Amino acid sequence: PPAPAATAPVLLAGKFDALHLGHKALVRAACERGDPVMLSFSGMAEILGMAKRKPLVAEAERLRVLRAWAEEFGKEVRTVEIAFGRVRGYSPEEFVDFVIRELGAKGIVCGMNWRFGYKAAGNIDTLVQLGEEKDLPVEIVDYVMCEGLRISSTRVRATLESGDMALVAKMLGRPHVLKGRAARSSAGALVLPEADWINLGPADGRYSVVIERPKRSTCVPATAIVETVEGEGRRVMLEVDAGVDWAKDLKNAELVRLRF
Repeated sequence: PPAPAATAPVLLAGKFDALHLGHKALVRAACERGDPVMLSFSGMAEILGMAKRKPLVAEAERLRVLRAWAEEFGKEVRTVEIAFGRVRGYSPEEFVDFVIRELGAKGIVCGMNWRFGYKAAGNIDTLVQLGEEKDLPVEIVDYVMCEGLRISSTRVRATLESGDMALVAKMLGRPHVLKGRAARSSAGALVLPEADWINLGPADGRYSVVIERPKRSTCVPATAIVETVEGEGRRVMLEVDAGVDWAKDLKNAELVRLRF
């Protein structure tokens, strides 16, 4: 499919699972060269036999982040999705020819460790060489560091699973948001069962959060207790100040945001 209308599409190459500060640096570089178009691949996990897992960022939250970046940089961040099966067998050169021919790419921006082409045969040196041969500007963006280590989606996921929410926020450049559907437990407590989480939550523990009800445009501070209950699995139980009766009209399975 053609990329969304853009006068000078500059493709952003990467997985963009976490939308962390490293990804933001790629967007900034693309905005300086033209109109940023984030390239993603559908069906990759199924074709490569990857285990299915919850995303780091819920889709609606991704849109919020991209809108914030667009406002900061003054350019809309567009997205184009390609079926992975369509391009999986392409050599590095065939892939570059594809993005020029089919997507109208006027440039590519990627990170230091990006690989492309069949069996990841191409690296950044390959990309720079092909760019020179095909008159396609290429910019390689250096790693963004946090506390001495490279920021990556893998590191964000591991840090989230360890429960260090302060470090997660530093790498994302914003608080982590867990979206899920709230329910009442048999004891009347407000809970979010893991099965109803839209994206990945933190390790078991107690956390200070802000609960947001998008449909009501209301928010309230609370304590989130992430716990594993025998026979039931993991869940978030929410404790709100007894004087705050913000959830009396909350419907079962209503979508809420927990901002850590």
